[in-house]
Amino acid sequence: MLYILILMLLSLSITAQEIQDNTKVIAYRLAVMPINGSCNIGDYPKDISATGTTVQATASIEPGLARKLFNLKKEALASWPVQECDCKGQSYRKAEVIPNMYAIQINGYRDTIFTTKDNCYIYTREGKKYFDGESKLEAILNPAFGDFVTRDLEKEINERVFDTVAVGTVLINGKRFYGKSRKAFERDIVPFQMVRTDTVFGKRTEVAKKFFADNFEVTFGESGRVRE
Repeated sequence: MLYILILMLLSLSITAQEIQDNTKVIAYRLAVMPINGSCNIGDYPKDISATGTTVQATASIEPGLARKLFNLKKEALASWPVQECDCKGQSYRKAEVIPNMYAIQINGYRDTIFTTKDNCYIYTREGKKYFDGESKLEAILNPAFGDFVTRDLEKEINERVFDTVAVGTVLINGKRFYGKSRKAFERDIVPFQMVRTDTVFGKRTEVAKKFFADNFEVTFGESGRVRE
């Protein structure tokens, strides 16, 4: 009996060591605003039909980032100066825009932080905004998302030029991606930051998935490989 108990304890110890701390933060930004779109980015990801243009995203698994943001949100709601914010779902043309969203994952826990332009305030759905007078949020975000936060995404999208270059010759990070499976693409090229699913109705109903990585939109054919 003692031998069995020792084996059980050793097994539990090994299992505990194998459990990893699963944390991630996904940063979302509004880029090209649709006509009469909502002032709050939180109203878009669920049903937006232009993910990759209206909403841009990137992810970070930097250790500690999710917990830092979680603790900062608690601090903001508890002690930061608070004001009313004129964004309660109306058109962005008639309200203050809430263009940034940070989705936090800490193992099974999920939370979201919404912020105003330049991440000066943390916004809540109750129509309140909490002023970050010491730029604590930027100090946490910049190491992980500095380039993404400061990029002029709308300008980049509007300046896109479509050409007829053969997809087999196109490189991402110096590597060809045509013909790769999704798993191979994410392993060898870059992880996808956003996936959009569209249902196409015709002679037969098709479900098409498009994958977005930085400014690239990638489509996989029925074979599961990148297609033109």
